[in-house]
Amino acid sequence: MNKKLGGGILAVIVAIGIKIAIGLGLGSGIGFLSEKAKAPDVGDCVVVTGPSSSPEVKKKACGSETLWKVASDDGKCDELEVSYTVTVTGAKAVNLCLEEDAAVGECLQINPDDPNVLDKQVACTAAPAAGTFVVKVTKVDTTTADLKCGKRELPLPNKTRHTSMCIGRTSA
Repeated sequence: MNKKLGGGILAVIVAIGIKIAIGLGLGSGIGFLSEKAKAPDVGDCVVVTGPSSSPEVKKKACGSETLWKVASDDGKCDELEVSYTVTVTGAKAVNLCLEEDAAVGECLQINPDDPNVLDKQVACTAAPAAGTFVVKVTKVDTTTADLKCGKRELPLPNKTRHTSMCIGRTSA
C-alpha cells in the first residue's frame, strides 16, 4: 500500500513542478520553438510584402515570383542581405538573413538611396520608378565572393556566404 501512495505523491509533485515552471515563464521557450518552426528554413525562398516598417514574409517555391532566399537564421547577416526578425507576441524570436534569389537574365528594380525600399523583380523592359533604376543580373556564382565582372558591370560579393553576382544596366 505504501508503494501506491508513494507513486501518487510523486505524480502530484511532478504535476505541481510543471505548473510552477510554466508560471515562472520557463515554458516561454516553447513559444520560441513553435514560432521558429513556422519561420522559413535556411534555403527556403520567400516573398516579402507590406511596408518596410512591418513587412510580411511568406514561403514560396523558388523561381521568378520570389526575390529572396533565407541565407541564415542566426542573425549574422552580410551587408548585402536583408535582416528580418520573426516575432512572437512582441519578443524577438528568429533573426533571418535574406539574400537575393536572382538568376542570370532576370532584372531587378533597385533604389540605391533608400535601404528601406526592397528590390523587386521587374521586366527588363520596364521603365524604372522615380528614384530607382533597373539592372540585369549578368552572372551568378554560388561558390565564391570573388566573381570577376565585366567593365560595365557591378560586382555584388556576399563575403559571409561566399557567393556573388554581377549586375549591369539595361537599355530601358
